[in-house]
Amino acid sequence: MTMRPAHNLDAPSISRPIVLIGLMASGKTTVGRMLAARLQVPFVDNDDMLVRRTGRLARDIAERDGLTALHQEEVEALVAAVGGPAPAVVGAAAGAACSPAAAAALAAGFVVYLHADPAALAARLAHEPDDGHRPHLDLAEQYGERDPIYRGLADVVVDAGAPPAVVCNEIIAALAAPPPAAMPGA
Repeated sequence: MTMRPAHNLDAPSISRPIVLIGLMASGKTTVGRMLAARLQVPFVDNDDMLVRRTGRLARDIAERDGLTALHQEEVEALVAAVGGPAPAVVGAAAGAACSPAAAAALAAGFVVYLHADPAALAARLAHEPDDGHRPHLDLAEQYGERDPIYRGLADVVVDAGAPPAVVCNEIIAALAAPPPAAMPGA
């Protein structure tokens, strides 16, 4: 029997959006683009949608209008992306998934939590040039608040500390796995 390498996994066809959630720098855009290419569907980045909808970067909205205004704009962009006419891979803004309106929309998709330690994410951010987009926020505080929410929304939790190709393969494998059997009496 010949084993195929993991990077050659056949990608399943999808009929609903795949939504990547996680803290900033968890790899939603990098993994999302790779996953969308493998699934042969569009990649929709919540940050890009925010700019198209508002003409402004997230940091600008947060600094001028406050975090509440930013989160509302991000939620509206996420709900629109998830409700799009065709299946896509959607990279959700870190705070958008925490809204009840977004959570309701996410129920229609397959939600993947790209989990990473906040110290590792801070190290990633320290090695990236400032893109002018991301607001300056405390990742450890966000992790404490959002990790339980993300886990509650997720169909699968993936270690975002792994290389992007490995993360993508794990998501493909989860998509291809049969759904869990219903519990007796459920």
